[in-house]
Amino acid sequence: MNALKNPKKKVAGKMKPVKAAKAGKVASPVKDATRRQKRLERLSNANKVTFSLEPEVRSLIASEAKKAGLDEGHYLQRAIETYLLDTAEPGDAIK
Repeated sequence: MNALKNPKKKVAGKMKPVKAAKAGKVASPVKDATRRQKRLERLSNANKVTFSLEPEVRSLIASEAKKAGLDEGHYLQRAIETYLLDTAEPGDAIK
């Protein structure tokens, strides 16, 4: 009965009605593309690994990467993957 006396007073258990979505409202392809790009960027940032290298090691990696036609990051990734695959025990999940 309190709600009838004062309609602006909030009563426990009462929820506001949900607004129906407009039929003509659709996300634009540009907006979806930027959302996707932002999501991919977040995922790639979450998978980054950072470590320090001695200057001599870094210059060696840079020269080897240049010979292979790769940038340093991709060269290191390939080198680590190759090492892990070569040294994995038989039956290991990586193989």
